[in-house]
Amino acid sequence: MTVYVAGKMTGIENYNFDKFNAKAAELEAKGWRVLNPAQIGILPEYEMYWPINRAMLDGADAIYMLDGWEDSPGARKELYYAIDRTLPVLFESVASVSRLVDHRQHSISISLLPDCNTCGRKKGCAHTPQLGQFVRINCYLWEADQK
Repeated sequence: MTVYVAGKMTGIENYNFDKFNAKAAELEAKGWRVLNPAQIGILPEYEMYWPINRAMLDGADAIYMLDGWEDSPGARKELYYAIDRTLPVLFESVASVSRLVDHRQHSISISLLPDCNTCGRKKGCAHTPQLGQFVRINCYLWEADQK
């Protein structure tokens, strides 16, 4: 089985490479083939990572979510991409599974929001979806209201 490791990197010392590499080594010792985004290294622009990560996910049989994934827009984007591809999702701890349910209630239905831009709504939005609607999980305005 080939598994892609996802988690928070930005804002953590050494981009959390130590944790990514330790988990990759642990999974490899169990006989899994690991796709580790920490092996990409540091690129000059954040946007340069997604095409590489997407290609890695396309070659994966599952995604492994490190604890803290819910605090990372990039890790959430990888998770939802994997879910859309129907990949099995493995979590480092049971506690983070409930966070998926919380986040999924507010994710990814741009078609219901025709004025979508980066955050899923225009800047003046109230950040609260109507019944049956969702805001994208990477909506910085909605996320700011949740803190």
